[in-house]
Amino acid sequence: KTYTHADAFDGMNILNGIDVSYHNKTIDWDAVKDAGTDFAIIRAGYRGYGASGTLCTDTKFVENIEGAIAAGIQVGVYYFTEAINTDEAIEEAEYCLSKIKNYDVTLPVVIDYEYPADSKGPIGRMYKAKLSKAAATKNVAAFCDTIEDAGYTPMVYANKSDLTSLINGAKLAQDYKIWLANYNTKSTYTGTYEFWQYSEKGKVDGITGVVDCNFWYTDGAASPSDDPAITTTAVPEPVPTPEPSPTLKPTPEPAPVPTSKPTPKPTPKPVPTSEPVDLSGAVVSEIPAEEYFGDELLPPLDVKLGSVMLEEGTDYDITYSDNIYAGKASATITGIGNYTGSITVNFNIYPKNPDTISAKPASKSITLEWSGDNGAEGYKIYRKDIYNGSYKRIKTIPDGGTTSYKNTKLL
Repeated sequence: KTYTHADAFDGMNILNGIDVSYHNKTIDWDAVKDAGTDFAIIRAGYRGYGASGTLCTDTKFVENIEGAIAAGIQVGVYYFTEAINTDEAIEEAEYCLSKIKNYDVTLPVVIDYEYPADSKGPIGRMYKAKLSKAAATKNVAAFCDTIEDAGYTPMVYANKSDLTSLINGAKLAQDYKIWLANYNTKSTYTGTYEFWQYSEKGKVDGITGVVDCNFWYTDGAASPSDDPAITTTAVPEPVPTPEPSPTLKPTPEPAPVPTSKPTPKPTPKPVPTSEPVDLSGAVVSEIPAEEYFGDELLPPLDVKLGSVMLEEGTDYDITYSDNIYAGKASATITGIGNYTGSITVNFNIYPKNPDTISAKPASKSITLEWSGDNGAEGYKIYRKDIYNGSYKRIKTIPDGGTTSYKNTKLL
């Protein structure tokens, strides 16, 4: 395809990049580099969609960031937010910073602002919180300011609609970089942005299946890749019709290239000097029960052996099993580096309550209807026959896809 770029980017370098998460499975980063990829933005983690809002690390984060850097690809990271206030936004930023502190992250650290969705529409904590545009914008700014205070470059990811309806993209663009999602051969967004995610169905050597593809507009010294699969042509964009508003919109200007900064070095831990240490006797933090939300649950863990707090990715890896649907899930901690052996701990995923329940009475019957897709494998129906009586189970429904029940033969 031929992609058309706005006049604001005339004379600038246009670099080709991707953004990835565990959804992209195992990636051959050398092949990705050889295919002409200049940069990658890697998911560091996300907050769970359920009421508890657990902070989680993407299961492929360490593998992806180490593989990309080793292949000579510039990297940034993104965090999928579900923050419903500024304290939670700051918590997410600090969690993200803790994951990237040992890596040379030279591109922005991004807050990904969007509602997750299922087949019926938007879901998640932010959606249910019904945040005002001003409150949502304040949360995004709190995340970005925390990232900036740590010496990194913050950036906001959102699509064209969300930048205008859910958050104030024009206001945020005055202080932070914008990464626009707009799946067209020519962007229809008239606001300021520096990165453009133009496709969610790209094909890149080294990646199985489709991948998100992006352009980065920079006036720095970096050169665009010679990727023959992507042709770019700059033509003037139509001038948008002025909107009646007393607020002046900022004029798009070339943004400075993110600069490398010294990577903080971790404090050395005691390292075994002889044979690898068996971590089967380590103490693993308890994992609280989590609510099903339609995606993998990856609760963070603390692993301590004696007086030493071990570090994920350096001392051990975590593999999760049965961690999507309601039921019993497990996490297996396997020693790496100077550690060997493994420990498996279990945690529970419980189905969320149906979002809606309604009762329709009729002659000698009543029909119950409820929303589905809550991770349940079935339902139990209880009834009490008198006002002050006790509930008794009258029906067990083994099919989680059932969303109604008719109780007949009532008086």
